[in-house]
Amino acid sequence: AAPTEDGWVVTVEDPIAPERELARLAIPEGAVATSTRCRRRWATATGEVHHLIDPRTGTSARTGVAGVTVVAAEAWWAEAQATSIFLLGPDGVADAGDTVAAIVVADDGTVRTTPGLEAVLR
Repeated sequence: AAPTEDGWVVTVEDPIAPERELARLAIPEGAVATSTRCRRRWATATGEVHHLIDPRTGTSARTGVAGVTVVAAEAWWAEAQATSIFLLGPDGVADAGDTVAAIVVADDGTVRTTPGLEAVLR
């Protein structure tokens, strides 16, 4: 669909219940990136793994986060921030500060957002 007068409308799905809409964002300019353990995953002999690797262990990150969505001026920065916050765990969004617009969904379903998200939340 074409952008609206508010910009591109982006629906963020709940990583735990993908059939549920978690948020709707209006992005006049910039980019959105999501990092989640719930999509790119597969089974191995030692259990389920996913593509988000914890650099401290070299294995799939087990941080208590199901997914992170970040809005930023540029796509590469949104992706870097989403992955970093994912690796920091559910409280990582607090470490991101006021300059990041983000949604973090913890494994238990708890949702945390940054103040910067309010500008694009619909």
